[in-house]
Amino acid sequence: MSRFSQYFPARKFFAELFGTMVLVLIAKGAAIALSTDKSGLAIKSLPGSLSGGMGVMMGILITGGTSGGHINPCVSLAMAVGGRLPWVELPAYIIAQLIGAGAGAVIVLICYIDSLEMVSPTILGSSQGLSSSGFPLVLDQFVASYLLLMCIISVVEQGHQPGGLLVGLSVAGIGLGYGGNAGAAMNPAVDFIPRIIGGIWSGINVFNNLFFLVPLLVPFVGGVAAMLTYRFLIGLNEESSSDKAEEHEDVPLENKA
Repeated sequence: MSRFSQYFPARKFFAELFGTMVLVLIAKGAAIALSTDKSGLAIKSLPGSLSGGMGVMMGILITGGTSGGHINPCVSLAMAVGGRLPWVELPAYIIAQLIGAGAGAVIVLICYIDSLEMVSPTILGSSQGLSSSGFPLVLDQFVASYLLLMCIISVVEQGHQPGGLLVGLSVAGIGLGYGGNAGAAMNPAVDFIPRIIGGIWSGINVFNNLFFLVPLLVPFVGGVAAMLTYRFLIGLNEESSSDKAEEHEDVPLENKA
């Protein structure tokens, strides 16, 4: 393996880019579509959560065999901490996820361009809902991301199948439980980059409220905490972990036996 391909695994890079784009196309497209509906929050919560879960499932189904279907920077970081992703590949994964999220956001806005008079493009980023206090918002994102990574790690380590569907349903369940509070972003790339693009598109400053820092930073903490919890309280397959680290391969959700 050349030094360049070690730091830039091209197939995995484009798989993560495309998978994250698919997730954004589904989840953020639903966000705009549901925002044009004047129904109450409780009525929108189910389709919104399901669309997020289905977007994750589709991203994993498409890319799981190549890159592991992380499509989320906090998942990639947690997998690196757990020895399931070589640290040298982590930057490529995160950059691909950021680019994919941006591409998906632009496509969604173009598809819904005729509806943007009814809803602001800033809807592409999560926002404060039932909670407005700092600590509950931080705890909300921590718990949501922690639960998500615990489910993902369990799928990978215990070989539950079909992995993509199970992770997608987990996302939907977490969204139903915490989406009304602050959007249950759980994915820094899918929240932050579309937020920026929505702000640029509409000419609105999306950084005048520091809430954006919560879904940008806290999921990383929740994800690493989940990996450490699983590793020390439940136990990773250490033999598999060391083998994968030596081979510089990730563990795909869809291919683990």
